[in-house]
Amino acid sequence: MKTLNAIKQLLQDIHKPILSLYLHVDPALRENQAAIPAWRIWSKNALNNLVDRTTDQQNALAEILPRVKAFIEGYTPTNKSLVLFFGQDIRQMYEVSSAVKNYIFFGNPALVPLLRAFDEAAPFLLIDVTYENAVLSVTHRDGFQYQLEINIDIPRDEWREMTLMPATAAGGFIRAGSHRDRFEDRIEEQQERFYKEIAEEVATLRKKHPVKEIVLAGGEKAAHSVHKYLPETTIIGPIALAGYLSPAEILAKVVPIVREHRLADDVKLVQETLELDRSGGRAARGTAVLDAMKQHRVELLILPLISSGEALVNSLCSESLIAGSQIKVVTGTAAEYLVDDSGVAARLYY
Repeated sequence: MKTLNAIKQLLQDIHKPILSLYLHVDPALRENQAAIPAWRIWSKNALNNLVDRTTDQQNALAEILPRVKAFIEGYTPTNKSLVLFFGQDIRQMYEVSSAVKNYIFFGNPALVPLLRAFDEAAPFLLIDVTYENAVLSVTHRDGFQYQLEINIDIPRDEWREMTLMPATAAGGFIRAGSHRDRFEDRIEEQQERFYKEIAEEVATLRKKHPVKEIVLAGGEKAAHSVHKYLPETTIIGPIALAGYLSPAEILAKVVPIVREHRLADDVKLVQETLELDRSGGRAARGTAVLDAMKQHRVELLILPLISSGEALVNSLCSESLIAGSQIKVVTGTAAEYLVDDSGVAARLYY
């Protein structure tokens, strides 16, 4: 992912403190439609309060603040949220499609909310399939990024020849059962070929688009038939989608299902990791994660979106990215489990 690589490069280039600023700038919000949008007021107060409460490295902060304020004054929102990282020689901006909580931090880059926003914005693949038609849509919460339609190839011109022949003038009739059997066999072969073609297109799309899940919709039997040819990945559904639904109505039905599935997966990940550590497996939690980080044993670092130890969490996040470890930021019930237990957890290489 280009964005993640840019963040890693940012971490490599950092030698001085960074100002991290998250703003919910969504123009659709009523409070952001005032003459002075709410996010501008919040950012102004937050920057002024930052000066009041920061006692060290005042020179670095004094050099950064005017540039941040000038940028904010000239900025026009184009998405739901704005994320800024400013240093003495660094400026990086990210506009993200998910809502973030207004937040400011000075020190190590505060990357945890951004990683969570990326995760929430990750697309999924929606397959709406019947026996004769399939629409494959690379989908995210705000719309369809790419769509492909596939239709089955049925030799309908041969239908007359392969069905029962009409009665003769003498009152008899000709049975064409063998022809019907061959036709039905051919239909079944074409349907299986159709399902395989869908799976092949799915594999091609997944190489071009980093989809997290596959959502099956449409006819239940057809969806199950496609499922058996799909690669090993997370499958949601099948779910029922009426053919008359508009794209907006489809999103309104499917996106909450995907979100709930992801939240449930987060809870499962946290619970399994904590239990793995308790049973002496390849996992760690709490202060043991710090030791594992020093020994380069962390495969996956699990962090809560909101933590009372924000400086420690930001530091762990940066160190993990530099070391090449994966990071999962959890929220909701999963974050509550993690905070109540030890605050941080990790899956280990050994």
